[in-house]
Amino acid sequence: MYFKRQKIYVAYLPFGKKYIGRTNNFQRRFREHFSHKGSKITQKYKPRYIKIIGNCFNERNCKFKEHRITNKMIDKYGYDHVRGGGHTNSNSF
Repeated sequence: MYFKRQKIYVAYLPFGKKYIGRTNNFQRRFREHFSHKGSKITQKYKPRYIKIIGNCFNERNCKFKEHRITNKMIDKYGYDHVRGGGHTNSNSF
C-alpha cells in the first residue's frame, strides 16, 4: 500500500486560537482553509497564517504525531484555544 507523505501544520487563528491539522496536499489544504472551505474551525475563524511543523511517513505515525502535538498545545495554551487531532468540537471553540 502506498502512503503519500503528509505534513502536520498549525493554523494560527484570531484571538490566540490554533488549529492543528495534517494533509498530503498542503497547497490545496492551505487554499481551503483561507477560502472558508476547510475544517469547521477555519470556517468559523479565518487563519492569519499557517506554519508546517512536521512530516510523517505512514498513517499510524501521522495520527500519533498530530494527537501528540495537539495535546501538548492544549497543555500549553488551554483547551479553549486549541483544536485538532481528536479534539475537533467547533461548537465550544
